[in-house]
Amino acid sequence: ISVRPVGTEEYGTRTEIKNMNSITFMTKAIEYEYTRQIDVLENGGKITQETLRYNEADGTTSSMRSKEDADDYRYFREPDLITIHVTEEEIEAIRRALPELPEVKRERYINQIGLPEADALQLTKSRAIAEFFEAASVGVANPKTVANCIIGQIFRRMDNDDAKEKFEVSIPASYLKELVLLLDSGKIRMNLLKSTLDKMLDSGKPGTDFLSESDLSGVDSGDLKKLCEEAIAANPNAVADYRAGKEKALKALLGMVMKASRGRADALEAERILIELISLV
Repeated sequence: ISVRPVGTEEYGTRTEIKNMNSITFMTKAIEYEYTRQIDVLENGGKITQETLRYNEADGTTSSMRSKEDADDYRYFREPDLITIHVTEEEIEAIRRALPELPEVKRERYINQIGLPEADALQLTKSRAIAEFFEAASVGVANPKTVANCIIGQIFRRMDNDDAKEKFEVSIPASYLKELVLLLDSGKIRMNLLKSTLDKMLDSGKPGTDFLSESDLSGVDSGDLKKLCEEAIAANPNAVADYRAGKEKALKALLGMVMKASRGRADALEAERILIELISLV
């Protein structure tokens, strides 16, 4: 890596970096060393030609050994390697056979699927992540739900960027897709999806192993109103706080309703009924 002021033709002094075992760490090492060299030069210092090691713990580089000139690199021509000539047709055939590149994939996720840029960046960190996301998103109403499950619950179980890049998940993408389709059909709510996904990731089993018929039946309007009435009756202080302008008090009441319904209630509808009932009390 070397830097030089814009408009100059002469290359700057270069450094080499070793001790990187993933594309993620390569990217971080390049970004750090690029910034470090600029800081050194802007503060009047000089870059030393040397080999650096990358420190994964703090994302920095440090010196391993100096390189005074090209002879120190000990370059030797390999006599047993023959010259290989590749035609333009062969190059083009290889190019056509390449998978979709990460930057192209990110643009598609943003412009065609409608994901935020931050999500698209996370989902294209490795081919394994992107392939899982796309397989789990086939046929779902909103791929953003799948993205949230990956970036939230699945990534949370991975200790570092290296683990995320490898993306070894205990369930296949089809299991997550089936779970999200249940959400799309209105058979489960988001909080039940989240709790079920955690059980799936713990066990490697599909969501249907943890969802009963009552879980999938939802809560009808009459039962939901009754649950809201019970929450209000049991929490007069929360009702008084909400009337006094404390919005968090309503969330506490809503939490009780959702707990009583085992996550099957429609949270937005429950909130609407709570507000309506409180206004009548």
